[in-house]
Amino acid sequence: MNEVDRLSFLEKPSTIFPKYYSFCFQNAKQEPAFIGKMYDTALWRKGFVVKSIAAMRRKLLTSNDEESIQLFESLAMKRSQLATLLLEVPGDNVQLKQRVQQLEEEANKIENQLLERSRGLTDDKEFTHVSWREIQAELKPGEAAVELLRFPFYDGKGWTDKTYYIALVLTQETKGAPTMVVLGEAKDLEVVPLLKYRDLSSERPVVVGFDDSAYRSLWRPLEAALGEAKTIYFSPDGLLNLVAFSVIPLDDGRRLIDTYDLRFVFSTKDLARGMSPLTAKSAVLIGDPKFDSSESAQKTTLHKRSEVTTRPETSIAEGRNNLRSQELRAGNKLLELPASKLEIASVRELLAEQGWQVEIFTRENATEEAVQGVRAPRVLHIATHAFFLPDQATLFSTRTSLKTQASILPGIEDPMLRSGLFFAGANRALKGEKSTEDLEDGILTAFEASGLNLHGTELVVLSACDTGIGKIDNGEGVFGLRRAFQEAGAQAVLMSLWAVPDRETEELMTLFYSKWLAGEDKHQALREAELELRKKVKARYGRDLPFYWGGFVLVGR
Repeated sequence: MNEVDRLSFLEKPSTIFPKYYSFCFQNAKQEPAFIGKMYDTALWRKGFVVKSIAAMRRKLLTSNDEESIQLFESLAMKRSQLATLLLEVPGDNVQLKQRVQQLEEEANKIENQLLERSRGLTDDKEFTHVSWREIQAELKPGEAAVELLRFPFYDGKGWTDKTYYIALVLTQETKGAPTMVVLGEAKDLEVVPLLKYRDLSSERPVVVGFDDSAYRSLWRPLEAALGEAKTIYFSPDGLLNLVAFSVIPLDDGRRLIDTYDLRFVFSTKDLARGMSPLTAKSAVLIGDPKFDSSESAQKTTLHKRSEVTTRPETSIAEGRNNLRSQELRAGNKLLELPASKLEIASVRELLAEQGWQVEIFTRENATEEAVQGVRAPRVLHIATHAFFLPDQATLFSTRTSLKTQASILPGIEDPMLRSGLFFAGANRALKGEKSTEDLEDGILTAFEASGLNLHGTELVVLSACDTGIGKIDNGEGVFGLRRAFQEAGAQAVLMSLWAVPDRETEELMTLFYSKWLAGEDKHQALREAELELRKKVKARYGRDLPFYWGGFVLVGR
């Protein structure tokens, strides 16, 4: 099956999973082994489709079969064309619909050919069943694994009005079964605690000082089960996928980052999966796009080699506090991001000092085509504006909402089309100008990004706003850029959970790379970078404002 078919298939028996969780939850006291069964089921179910698609593509792309690789690239091109059409303001609706249908049929035909070719390849060990005991065996002293589950409650007779969040906790000391911690009902956790969290992580919090409401609801119940563990491999679920737990204040004035090394994973199953062989020290850096780039300028630079950017001698002051996002309303245009230029130069310098081969695309060269041409570098770093659109939002300069377009083209409701990244020339598309067929529109949606070839890529850095946001699907995670780059093959994705500031983002990225390249693992490097930036922020603004230092999370290994 292709991805759409797999997701549709899992929708049919979708109630089986919450019914099973409910049964185990009800009977856990009498039979603790049921908690282990819940954990094992979560290891199988979480992200099943995205992992299966990624594994299939990895098998094809590492098979050295030229025809498969050509088919894969052809599929990516069709998806790009399809995304552009689906986001266009409808002109001749009948013709547009016919063209969309034709592209969908062509893409499905290519995908079916790829699926057929993948059958003859060796089955991927990733889909053997893994038990909680295998996860426990990977834990070191002082480490814990936490699987969060969100599920509607079935009492054996019918569905109730309750939806629970529970945590299943493993440490080296766990015996018999994982520890089950009931965090509470969704109606209690997804309203007041999350409102408090959003306030404390905003640029101008309403509550001055520390409010530990989020801590008391979302974390304190876990502490007894965690025991002495301070390094936590954490796989969230539901809306808690969108929480930067590290910034949550404790009841003594500290934050979780002061006590815990929180390591987010797509699933704790990642602990039992061996790391893919790393490619050579190769990096592609794309940033500081010229959003107003003309069509002729883009054509001129399309086939040029990337330029070499050096660190500016003077600091950039003007515009450094621009957010790396843009509120997308009629008439808006994307503003330049001066600090992203400094960021690309800083990261390049750090990588080059360690002997990395670095390819850079900035200004007119920072095109959508440049991203699509990437072939599994060890690091892909993108610094630009990003977007995430709720259901009723519109991307282009028109009052036609996506919902209205959806009545004509149902595909527009795909959450993978409602988040993405902006590149050179994007302002032309936002004005409603159409590019010629040989040029992309400068808007890379998550739908298109999922077709990139990143198998062998250790780290993707999405240095932009809201890159970790998307539509929540219990079991499959967050549909948006994070899923796209996971499906494309990236082992880990560094992304943001709110509209991050341009200046501090550049500072955080420079600190992160300096610590990672000095020998720290990625998660520890991010934590130390955040703690160091936090000190700068306190000195700069006179307050501890997580908005400036805590918006990024690293998900994966």
